[in-house]
Amino acid sequence: TVNGYSGEELLPNGDFATSAADWGGWPSQSVISWQQTGCPSGVGSPCGHWTLAGVSGLINSGSFLLKKGQTYQFNITVSASASVPFSASFILNANPYTTVSGFSWSPLLVAGEVYTESFIFTPTMTQNNTRLNLYATATGSVSLYLGSLSLSAVDATLSDITDQFTFLTNPSAEEARKQLADKTKYTDVWGDEQSCEVVLEPHASTLLVNPVSGPHCDDAAAGLSISLLLLLACLAIAGN
Repeated sequence: TVNGYSGEELLPNGDFATSAADWGGWPSQSVISWQQTGCPSGVGSPCGHWTLAGVSGLINSGSFLLKKGQTYQFNITVSASASVPFSASFILNANPYTTVSGFSWSPLLVAGEVYTESFIFTPTMTQNNTRLNLYATATGSVSLYLGSLSLSAVDATLSDITDQFTFLTNPSAEEARKQLADKTKYTDVWGDEQSCEVVLEPHASTLLVNPVSGPHCDDAAAGLSISLLLLLACLAIAGN
């Protein structure tokens, strides 16, 4: 889980607020410019307008620092006028242009769709000359529109959630009954309450949410047994 931001914006001019400064393209048929209005709905205006004239090309940001072991959050919004293979990565801003973070995103952008994604990653090395590299391949003239891109350091902690769920499976070809011997009032992922015994169809499985509190199944069963014994005793006395 991500607890919150701990650092300032690292990506130079990632919001394209007033210009396309700090961004460059390669080769010459790959051009990034600033578009003040008319950007696709979902991307928002202003935006970065990236044109590719039938080539495989890239655009890249200005450089910034990434630290080994620090966790970062990267947000991107992008749309394309035609379907194109696309990729995003963080690389060394100098020869040999190696990948710095181990992060990469390589979707096929579908024409007219708006993609808004958020990624959490931790670099495998420290590099003060890092850049964001965006790469696409176009067979004709294609426009790509970039909304607000952002990169910030975050405080992140990994929580062990294995004690919050119980996974039951039945690999056999026959119906199986699974006893929940430790707790009661489990619920399934749809919010339906389960008893202390779950019946699974052949080759079926289910995920249960553990209760925060409540009596033990053993306690409930014991209470039921005591109640049954008292009832039988009362019937015996009444019969006499």
